[in-house]
Amino acid sequence: MDALAKAISDLIDEARLPEGERLPTERELSERLGASRWQTRQALEKLEKQGRIWRHVGKGTFVGPRPTVEVEALRLLIDNSNPMEVVETRHTIEPALAAMAALRADTAQIAEIQSIGRRCAAARNIEIYEVWDEKLHAAIARAAGNKILLAMFETVNEIRKQIVWNTMRRSTLKPERRAHFSEQHRRIIEAIAARDADAANTAMREHMATNIEVYQNVVRAEKFGLSVFRT
Repeated sequence: MDALAKAISDLIDEARLPEGERLPTERELSERLGASRWQTRQALEKLEKQGRIWRHVGKGTFVGPRPTVEVEALRLLIDNSNPMEVVETRHTIEPALAAMAALRADTAQIAEIQSIGRRCAAARNIEIYEVWDEKLHAAIARAAGNKILLAMFETVNEIRKQIVWNTMRRSTLKPERRAHFSEQHRRIIEAIAARDADAANTAMREHMATNIEVYQNVVRAEKFGLSVFRT
């Protein structure tokens, strides 16, 4: 993060601005930080890529990641979807996002993806793993540099958190399964860092295919009354 972007980020932290709070205008930030409007705009674009802020033409700049969809529309999707639809949708869009990230991510974004990947692999328990796994996929989606696909990703991710039952999720993420997922993450991250779009697409597609396989196994086990919750 360059100095001006860091200064704006520090301003958010020091003022303890909550998610959704409006920031001062570009002109006000420029005057406060002694920068040109162009420099401030560039810094805001960098922060937006990182999910630190989001901007809406005519409304302003706000703290936090861009909202996905309206609450009512999101609730309708949640109420009329299921876990298999979630993993199928991820399988459709996330390989493309990984390929785009390989071509478009800047140095800071690649470093962020690599750092998150290490934290995810080192997670001591499922709760910590879940946090860093979500952050990893979100960082890759942001690095793809496509706002429409990012909004789609964020919508699907929100639905995933609502309808993929915790007991099912935890039952399928035993230590050996997490180790396999971490190895898949490593291949995705290495392909992005190497700027190899085809390899990133393939690695993410394999990762998503594993997710589909896991959910199918859980559904099959439940159908026949088998236990998938034993460790």
